[in-house]
Amino acid sequence: MCNQIVCLPKMLPRNQWVAAAQIAAKINPVNHPPIERLMLVMPGFIPEPEHVAVLTTKYWGAGGVYLTVGFLDDAPSDLRGRILWQMNAWSATANVQFVETNTDGSNAIL
Repeated sequence: MCNQIVCLPKMLPRNQWVAAAQIAAKINPVNHPPIERLMLVMPGFIPEPEHVAVLTTKYWGAGGVYLTVGFLDDAPSDLRGRILWQMNAWSATANVQFVETNTDGSNAIL
């Protein structure tokens, strides 16, 4: 049997898409999709909130973002530190910083 470590991105439940899109547009107005353009070329077009949510981008602002990292096992602290160090190498080009959380990372807010 092979011990394999897998990282899986989480996806929001569908009932949270609209609220998440509103937050994304509030954080960075560039995230709001140009629905007005569709309304100009499609008279009578009325966008549904869920449709707008799907088209909303998720770019963080120029100030960057902190993302939490949770470990599912009891990895030694030196291993966790090395993993975070490697992940934070992206901060040079991606304007992101990863920080460890004691939870699974899904509900952590900084």
